[in-house]
Amino acid sequence: MYRSQLNLHREELKERQKDQVELMYEIHGDPDVCFQVAKNRSSSLWERSPEDDDFLKARIGKGTVPFHIRVRPPRADGYEKDPLIQAAEDLASEFETVEEASITLPLFESKVVGVVGGRENVLNALRVILAQTTVRHSPDEVKIAAFYEEKEAHEWDWLRWFPHSWDDDRSIRYLADRRSSAHQLADEIFMQLYRRKSNRSEYGRKSVEIPAYVVILSDSHLIEEEPLLPLLLEDGEAVDAVTIILSDRKESLPMHCQLIVEVERAEGAYTIKKAGNIGQQSYESDSISREQMEALARYMAPIRLKRSSASDIPPVLTLFEMMEIEKIMELDVKRRWQQNRYPDTLPVPMGVRAGNKKNQSEPA
Repeated sequence: MYRSQLNLHREELKERQKDQVELMYEIHGDPDVCFQVAKNRSSSLWERSPEDDDFLKARIGKGTVPFHIRVRPPRADGYEKDPLIQAAEDLASEFETVEEASITLPLFESKVVGVVGGRENVLNALRVILAQTTVRHSPDEVKIAAFYEEKEAHEWDWLRWFPHSWDDDRSIRYLADRRSSAHQLADEIFMQLYRRKSNRSEYGRKSVEIPAYVVILSDSHLIEEEPLLPLLLEDGEAVDAVTIILSDRKESLPMHCQLIVEVERAEGAYTIKKAGNIGQQSYESDSISREQMEALARYMAPIRLKRSSASDIPPVLTLFEMMEIEKIMELDVKRRWQQNRYPDTLPVPMGVRAGNKKNQSEPA
């Protein structure tokens, strides 16, 4: 009777294991799922936002994870082993883990990520990460920038089709394949992120500032003399930026890496530093080819997000624009003083807010 009851529990737990795997797969599908989502423009395209717990978490493969249900067998009394309690303990040990579940990399939490291994395996892992990132996150919330060698440009051509690689005005593409363009791009990103860091220091920490940046370095030497590199490595948390560094040796990675992914042809493992502890996870690697990535990117390339100009704030506003004049002679200070003179206050234009509406200060 007791063993029959254990067998019933065993079948129930198997169903719960299956449910856990399916739920994780639904949230973090493999590259084939990403491809179909983009091709069919599914409603799940670009579904994640900075408020979600899985923001910038990317599936890298499948493996064994802890079972979300903890089975607690009864405690034995005395020193002699009770065969029935032993059977319950065997059941508990049988359901400690779940196999073939989606394994994800916490990119945003880690901020600085190293991917290590043979070059083809490393590039495949990067493609898998970016397939997940670009399909799950919209271009206005996540920007992707990449620095790589010109001799390796054919390995990166697919990246230019992603809308995530453009700035909001589609005037600057965040890709650099030589040192000259790397300097210009590094300066552009540095100015944006440093301004973000300064604002945070002045006004205090708020929610995630979008867009978050994912910066990929095929080799950290490409920008080793740029001020952008220490900003990314030391202040990723302050500027909401993730840096992914590719390398053939773990020893070549900077000490700032909080997440190190070691990849081989069919399997891999990652090590993560978190709150003073070190965790490890092995997995069976996902795979996606350059050709598949280009097709995936091309499906997304023509999609444009609808934006309301009412929410836009101009980056620069001149004094003449605030005063609505073109020449200094049109200012007519005396007339403006008389028109705007209040009994106790004098309104002064200080700038514009969203929708190009004037923002005025009225000092007493």
